[in-house]
Amino acid sequence: MSKGKYYLAAAICLLAIVATLTYFRWPSATEEMAPLKQTTTESTRAITPPARESAGRTESKIDTAVSNIPSIRASELTKAKISGTVTDQEGNPLENATVTLIAQNQSRLHSEATDTDGGFSISGPDLRGEFKVSATKEGFALIPMEPVVVPTEGLHGLRLKMVAAASISGIVVDASGAPVAGALVFARPSGNMVSTLGGVLTNERAEFTINGLHEGSYFLDARLGQGAIVMNTDSELFSVVAGQQLAGVRVLLQGGTLSISGRVTNTEGEPIANAAVTMTSGPHGGETRTLLEGTYICSGLTEGIYRVTVTADGYARQALDDILAGSTDVDFELAPADTVAVSYTHLTLPTK
Repeated sequence: MSKGKYYLAAAICLLAIVATLTYFRWPSATEEMAPLKQTTTESTRAITPPARESAGRTESKIDTAVSNIPSIRASELTKAKISGTVTDQEGNPLENATVTLIAQNQSRLHSEATDTDGGFSISGPDLRGEFKVSATKEGFALIPMEPVVVPTEGLHGLRLKMVAAASISGIVVDASGAPVAGALVFARPSGNMVSTLGGVLTNERAEFTINGLHEGSYFLDARLGQGAIVMNTDSELFSVVAGQQLAGVRVLLQGGTLSISGRVTNTEGEPIANAAVTMTSGPHGGETRTLLEGTYICSGLTEGIYRVTVTADGYARQALDDILAGSTDVDFELAPADTVAVSYTHLTLPTK
C-alpha cells in the first residue's frame, strides 16, 4: 500500500470514531449530577419503587400501602385536663393550696398549686378515669368529697372548699399504761377501714399532734415498726369541729406481733410494684403496698384468719380467704383488668 493510501485510510477510521462518540456521547458533569439530585430530593419523602402501568395510569405500590394506613385521631394525642378553684368556707380564693389527684389504686399522682385566684389546672395523657381529689394548705382542711371521674374531654369547673383545720394531740401508751415513743399514729374517719390521715411519730415523751383534720369523728390507730397500717374499731372515737384543737388524748397501741407476707406478679411472672394489699378480719385489719420486687409484708397483726385483697392499676382485683396471721408465701398472680376478678379460699399454716 502506498503511503498516501495509508494516510487516507487512517483519516477515515478517525472520522468514524468521532462520529460514533458523538452519537453515543458521555453525559456532562452537570447532566451526571441531575439524576443524583433528583433521587436525593425524592428520598427525603419516600423510597419510590418502579412504577407500573395499570388501566392507563401509573400506580406506586408504596403509595397504595401508605393510603391504607389509618390516621391517628387528634383526641389520642391530646392530654386530658381537670381545672377548678379552691376557696374557704366564705368563698374567698385560697392561693398556694396544693391540689392532688390520686388514682383510685394510688398508682398515679398529679399535683398543682393554686394561683392568686385560687384556680388550678392539671393535665396529663393518663389523666382519665376515677381519681380521689385532695387539697392541702397550712391551717385548712378540705371538706370531704366523692371521687371524680375524668372523661376523655377533661373535667372543668371543679369547686373545692376548705375550712379551718382541727387538730388532735395526746400520747400513746401500751397495755400496761407505759408511754410508747416512736409509735406511728393515724386518724381514721369513722366508718372508713382504709382511708387515714396524719401518720405522725410520737416523740421521746410519746406525744403526738395530728393537724389538718376536717370536722368529724375519728378513730386513732397507733402501731410500731414497718408494714401495715393496723386498724381496730375497738378504738375510742374522738370528734372535732372546724378549727378545734383537741388535746390530752390517750391512744392505746394496737396490733400484735404477727404478719402476713408474699409476692405479687402478673401472668408473665413479672413483679408488680405499688399494688395495694389489704387485710381484713372482722373489725381488725391492715394495709400495705408491694415493693419494686413485688414483695409485701403486713406486720403488726393479731391472731386470726384474714381475707387478703390485692388491687393494682391495670389488673383485675384478686382476693384470698382464710389466710392465717403468721403466714408467708401468700402470693398473687394478677390477670389484666379486662379479666373477671378472682376470689377463692386458700388455707395456709403459719410458720414458726
